[in-house]
Amino acid sequence: MICVVGSAANLRIDFLFPSNSSLRLSPISPGKNGRKARSAIPITIRFIEEGEIETGEEGHNPTRKAEKEKLQPGCPANKFLGAVLMQVLRYDPPQRNPMGPTGAVGQGTFPRKGGNDETYFIICRWKRMELGSEMVRGNHKVLEYVAVQKQFERLGGPYTSQDGAQLSGDRQWTLPGGPSETCGDLNYVLRELFGAQSHQGQVIQVEEPRVIYDGYLDDPRNTDNAWVHAQVNLFLDNDRILDDHQLQLQLGTADLYQDVWDIAWMPLHKHQSIRFRDFHALLAVEAQRLGAFW
Repeated sequence: MICVVGSAANLRIDFLFPSNSSLRLSPISPGKNGRKARSAIPITIRFIEEGEIETGEEGHNPTRKAEKEKLQPGCPANKFLGAVLMQVLRYDPPQRNPMGPTGAVGQGTFPRKGGNDETYFIICRWKRMELGSEMVRGNHKVLEYVAVQKQFERLGGPYTSQDGAQLSGDRQWTLPGGPSETCGDLNYVLRELFGAQSHQGQVIQVEEPRVIYDGYLDDPRNTDNAWVHAQVNLFLDNDRILDDHQLQLQLGTADLYQDVWDIAWMPLHKHQSIRFRDFHALLAVEAQRLGAFW
């Protein structure tokens, strides 16, 4: 039998077991990398002998009804108290941003509280000149990568541009990607960007990309209770598979194209403007690793 006394903040649970029984409790470990974890609340557990009547504070007697029903395992009191105990053990604390306060609380624009998984891709190749030779600047070959121009919501709401137009956000270049549920596969992303087939009927099929980052993304949408957990992958097209395919802008066809205005191959250099400083830092690291111009 289980007897519950007190509030959720300071709870005492009495178990009625035979004298030769025992109960083992294991601590709950905290989550890692901002992952959702269950936390324990203060609980006092005491064993009472059969027939003992435990009286709580202010004359409250939580075991009287169960005793009256002869402590049957399936009695309504035990079913109710068992349900209460399960709710207590399933208690979830508020999700907290692992990087600290952001100035905004709640779920924000995310589908859920806690870490929201998103996947992005650096799809790159060595840039070539019109005659087919690889472009070189400062004794370093030049990389180019696929970038998409999206319109992001501006903090503070709509505003009026210099030409008098009412705008709800700013257009910025960023890496292709989105929620991991729909944009987690590179071949799917490539087919969305370049089309299912080339003019010669060839279907894009490449090997798995290399994961270069997996962790917190400093996104303006982040709040104290919801944030972006991003995985960034690198695909270097050394075999020139994508040369036979043309970038295609398909507005509104998938999460990948949500709020997209343009898509293009962009030369890689340190003065480029790209949303998220984390992406800019990753591009710099990969350019140095590959010996590319920066």
